Amino acid sequence: MNRSKYALICCIFLFWTLNSTAQKSTPESFEADSLMKTADVYFRSGDYQNALKSCHLALMSYNRTKDDWGVKRAEGVIFNMESILSSNQLAEIYYNIAGSYYLLDSGNIDGMYKAIYFAEKAKKLYQSIGGTVGSSGLLKSEDILNGARKNIESGLNVCIRDAEEQYQNAQTQFFNGNFLKAQIFVTNASAKFISCPYQPGIDKSSELLTSVNSKINTLRAEAKAAYDQAIKAFTQEDYERCVLISSDAKRLYDSIADKEGSISSTSISTQCQERIDNKKDFMRRQADQYKKEAEFFSVIPDCVNATDRAQKAKGILDSMRNEAYEKEKELPVNQRLETRFYESLLMELDAVFKRITTVCTELNNEQTAEEYYRKAQDHYLNNELSDAKSYAENARRIFASLNKFVGLSKTETLLNQINLKSSQMTDADEAMKNAYLHYSVANFNEAIFEVNKANAIYTNIKKGDKAAEAQALIENIKLGMGKLEQANNLFGKSREYMGYDSFDNALAAATNSYTLYKEINYSLGVNESSKLIQIANERIEEKNHEFMMMILFIAAIVVIPGLALYQVMRRRKNIEFDLERRKADQEDMLRRERDMMDLQSKQETKERVDDELKKLIEQERAKNE
Repeated sequence: MNRSKYALICCIFLFWTLNSTAQKSTPESFEADSLMKTADVYFRSGDYQNALKSCHLALMSYNRTKDDWGVKRAEGVIFNMESILSSNQLAEIYYNIAGSYYLLDSGNIDGMYKAIYFAEKAKKLYQSIGGTVGSSGLLKSEDILNGARKNIESGLNVCIRDAEEQYQNAQTQFFNGNFLKAQIFVTNASAKFISCPYQPGIDKSSELLTSVNSKINTLRAEAKAAYDQAIKAFTQEDYERCVLISSDAKRLYDSIADKEGSISSTSISTQCQERIDNKKDFMRRQADQYKKEAEFFSVIPDCVNATDRAQKAKGILDSMRNEAYEKEKELPVNQRLETRFYESLLMELDAVFKRITTVCTELNNEQTAEEYYRKAQDHYLNNELSDAKSYAENARRIFASLNKFVGLSKTETLLNQINLKSSQMTDADEAMKNAYLHYSVANFNEAIFEVNKANAIYTNIKKGDKAAEAQALIENIKLGMGKLEQANNLFGKSREYMGYDSFDNALAAATNSYTLYKEINYSLGVNESSKLIQIANERIEEKNHEFMMMILFIAAIVVIPGLALYQVMRRRKNIEFDLERRKADQEDMLRRERDMMDLQSKQETKERVDDELKKLIEQERAKNE
């Protein structure tokens, strides 16, 4: 061995060790530096096989981390180390390294790649050696190469199969909505595909992982939005909604294992439930207070206030009983404890009502009924129909119990007036709704009919704000009708211009009609004017093309033959244009006929719907009467 080269390699290793110690290493480069230090130990002990093996492994690591400095130094050490060995020694060393990987790491794909790496080096050396030794070594190297490649193919299939199984599990969990499990499976699949390596699997795992993370982020955003809505409901004292929304937020947080969000949602839900319970306690105390006041006024006696307090208590208990029933209706009857509790309170209140009725019947209940009747009239005149009906029904009940037929008759009359006005209000509101609907699709004739009907009713029942709204809509409809008429005129002019071959004017008129149709949301007009704009643009382009062709012919040919040729081409174009225009006119006529049939069909359908609505309204009025 050349002692000078040996010393040089030792110096390189020493310099390497000092320089790598001084540098700030990453975890990846630290592994390569450790391999180089190990190579130094092997080299000094005379174990050139393991020294070269460690250097090549370090070189692979430096290449993976793109450490150019490390690559150059490792290649330098390998070059100098190879230079002190003969070709036979090097070939045998690389063959032995390849053989050790092939035999010991047969089930490891990475080990097989390393076996191929070293076997390729041995093969090249044996090829350069030649002779019997070279031929024998070449065959041995080929055996390792072929065997390693088969092992890689077999191991790769197993690796891909295992990774695909993880990927399929991830997809199944994703489609089932188990996004956290899907995230675990797809992460495992991605790691497995990378270890194979298998790029299509890596790519699709990355896409699925992106989708999973996106869905988790979406769920987190939805949970955050639900939590914010619960907080908002809490600040607005809408505690029932707060409990409902916070439960949704907790469910979403639980689905992504967000413990902090789940705890926060549970906390706000608990606070809202406490407020609900406090509110229920307050309402029960209030109902009990009204009940006690009703009992007190029935003793005085003050029938009006006694009945009023009892009615208020009943309203509170009815609402609480209904709420409890909605919550417990899925339970067996014997387990509806809260519902039965409020029913018992209502039974006690019914006893109070009976005592009030007995006392007030013995006294002057007619005065109470008259008071209710007067209040019903006041509310009726103020268009407070719900309150008016409530007072009128109470008055009717008292008059009926006293057999006061005059009072009962006038109360019935007032109730009929209240019901009539309520029905008129409903009819007017429905007419306004229909008017807005027709107005929104530029069906102005129907819209003006409906809004006039609504306006007449509102004016008749002295509903000033609604009448003002109807008047405003009438003005808007008239404005829309004007725009529709203007758009139709422009559309007609555009078609006339098209007939005169005045395509620029046709385009301008069609564009203006399109703008007006668009403003009033008249879809048929928009479509037709859009088609006309397209045709006008095509005609303008054809006209410009003809002009350019004429210029080119004049420039290319002498004047007289050019004029003759131009006349021939002009006649041919005119004939073709006439044929195209006739074809377009025929198509337009067919389209208009189809549109008229469609409009007629829609009108007939609308008339049938209106007839059915009118029949339903008349039937409803007949039932009310």
